[in-house]
Amino acid sequence: MITFTNFSEQQSNKEVILISSRIHPGETVASYMVKGFIEALSQQGNPEIEEFLKTTIVKIIPMINPDGVVFGNFRTSNMHS
Repeated sequence: MITFTNFSEQQSNKEVILISSRIHPGETVASYMVKGFIEALSQQGNPEIEEFLKTTIVKIIPMINPDGVVFGNFRTSNMHS
């Protein structure tokens, strides 16, 4: 999980946004979307992003099902109980 916010601001009253991506192998476009979102939030010196992160905590999980994506499993994983 990747967290974006302005850590110098008080955290207790901020809105939290959770973005999850790439749960199933066929969702390749989601990888590109979340990559672009991460790049946008990483911009140094962008006043709009800096203002947004003063009041918001953004948590991003870029790939929820990595073994499913790698092996093409839509509903199962390689984890055995």
